[in-house]
Amino acid sequence: MSASHWSDQYIGIPYTPRGCARDGTDCWGLVRLVYSEILKIDLPDFDISYVTEADNARIADLVAEQKRVGEWVAINPDGVHEFDLLIIRWRALETHVAIVYGRSLMLHAMSGHDSHKARIGEWRGRVACAYRHWTRAS
Repeated sequence: MSASHWSDQYIGIPYTPRGCARDGTDCWGLVRLVYSEILKIDLPDFDISYVTEADNARIADLVAEQKRVGEWVAINPDGVHEFDLLIIRWRALETHVAIVYGRSLMLHAMSGHDSHKARIGEWRGRVACAYRHWTRAS
């Protein structure tokens, strides 16, 4: 029997718009939860900045703002490591985020699905960019 991976404890969390707790998360909420519990890094809460996950334009603006803040270092999506973030295009806008674990896997939450694992390759055509938190960049 193999040891469990940190990501296993985040599988099956119900999708909840603007959620960021074990009883429900959206994609950013899941990232915040993992970063807080595993890495002890508190990330900003954007729950007042958009009404629903359908507010794609506002979410895309939030992603763009964070790229300029300096907490994140842009990296090549082909060179991601555990805990790096993938920004994914959804309906032509950069509005979805996933967290990398393992060599080619990501953890994410999206409307209509509990949090789950996926192969990065299945999303390759939609991955817009990748980022590493500055505290982990070296």
